[in-house]
Amino acid sequence: MDELRNLAVANLPSTGGFLTVDDVTASDLPKVRTLEQVADAVAGALPPFDPSAMTDEARDALIARSPEWLAAHRATSADIAAGLELAAWPTTGGPAKGVRHTIRSVESFGETATAAQTRATLQAAIDASVSGQWVMTSPGVTYTVDASLVYKSGMRLIIDRSEITAAAGTKIFHDNGVAVTDAIVTGFKGVVSNASASSTGYGFFSDTAINTDVWISGIEFKNLFRGVNIYRFAGLHIDNCIGRDLLSSLWAAGLVTNRSEDFYANGNRAINCGKFVPGAENDIGFVAYCDTVRTRDNLSINGGRSENINQVHSLYFRSCTDVESRSDGGKGHLGGSFMHVSAEASDAACADVDIIDARADSCPDYYAIRVTKTNRIRIIGGRLSRAGINGMYISNANDVTIDGTTIVDANRKGSSGAALNAAIFLETVDDYKVRNVSMYARVKSGAIYGMGAGIRLSVCVNGSIEGVKFERSTDGGAAYQLFVLSGTNGRVKIRGTRCTGLSQLFAGDSGAAETSLFEDCVATTMSGAWVALAANWTTYDVMYNTVQQVAARA
Repeated sequence: MDELRNLAVANLPSTGGFLTVDDVTASDLPKVRTLEQVADAVAGALPPFDPSAMTDEARDALIARSPEWLAAHRATSADIAAGLELAAWPTTGGPAKGVRHTIRSVESFGETATAAQTRATLQAAIDASVSGQWVMTSPGVTYTVDASLVYKSGMRLIIDRSEITAAAGTKIFHDNGVAVTDAIVTGFKGVVSNASASSTGYGFFSDTAINTDVWISGIEFKNLFRGVNIYRFAGLHIDNCIGRDLLSSLWAAGLVTNRSEDFYANGNRAINCGKFVPGAENDIGFVAYCDTVRTRDNLSINGGRSENINQVHSLYFRSCTDVESRSDGGKGHLGGSFMHVSAEASDAACADVDIIDARADSCPDYYAIRVTKTNRIRIIGGRLSRAGINGMYISNANDVTIDGTTIVDANRKGSSGAALNAAIFLETVDDYKVRNVSMYARVKSGAIYGMGAGIRLSVCVNGSIEGVKFERSTDGGAAYQLFVLSGTNGRVKIRGTRCTGLSQLFAGDSGAAETSLFEDCVATTMSGAWVALAANWTTYDVMYNTVQQVAARA
């Protein structure tokens, strides 16, 4: 399954859900003659080579990423009745006439007149697929089952433009406590649902057994509590799935009693999820106690509810290590952060976390990004807009880098003087770098939002802030500082700031014996004294004069 895993991780939704020639190497597909042939295949065209020349892993990867590739050529019940277990390829546009493939319709395994018959037929198809034979539902059919289906090691199922559903509260796919290895369920506009939402309804459920190399892709989950709930795993892939009106999350992965490894989620969508009031329920996804996490191009829309402050987060990484979140986004999220990276007091700290090109718009109750108890985190690029409190709040962390991020209209629910008012708030942070950050703020009449500071530091040491840009427009007269310091801060160097629309450039007290310094800072249109700092701060005379002169001309 190494080849399959490599192909899954490399897949980008921007390519239409298919792999490209750049995503694979010759070693991944050793029996395919050229990479161009692979590119043609995964782009939706029938391959110009004999599929029997491919490895089993390569064939599975191609089918899983583009099930429609073979949808028109499954073996039908009529084929089976005629003794043809394998359907023929078309005479043109593909391999030589007579080459067979191994996809069978589930109807060839039994009747579907009643819910009990449907469950038995689907289960028989799943059981048959564990030998490596792919099975596929029929388009336009709703398969209503009377109980859970047992997913198993080696299964290969395509849900093709059809729906598998059951009564409210049913776990549609359940491993029955048996470890599952090398299982693929993929959909071509396929739906897994309950008749109505319930706190006990799941698409895929496992809470005790360790699942290894399980791949769930292209499925829409509806009227469930969670789409995927797999707590113990070594290799779990969730790709290009949709969660619609789920009470909780699209996925929950990981359990404190047994650390997992290798979690991948790419191109998923959560729409109107996380509305369940009791408990700490989550929106797009919850990953916990996992080593090696890769998420990419996931999006949450209109998730959560405001009653669940600090409980519902779009993406929540708890006590995870080796994390990369790339181009994940959220819009219209209530009750929590867009992204939450944390470890509780009893947890091992998060470590080695990269958040790259995050996109968040409107988290009116909380932070866009919150990080706590984390070692070595990088937040690179991205745009964070309209957070209720801070654009970023990072606490109890060390080795922190924030580089190239844009923050717009943070602290929309705050008021002047609130403790957490800032676009970026660092608290109890050691060894930090803030570089090339752009911040934009508006202050509404009556001080409704946009109050506080650009960057607030509290009990932080060994810092560097460079190349910060700040712009603020206002139709009110509320105070706004670029930098506010509280507690004991020391050894911070601030240089190269460019800002406009401030009442003060700096305010507060470093409070540390070690002197800090700032240089090359230019501010315009300030309404008050440009700096108010304790005597143990060191200023460069030429820089002081530069700031003062520019402010005077404004």
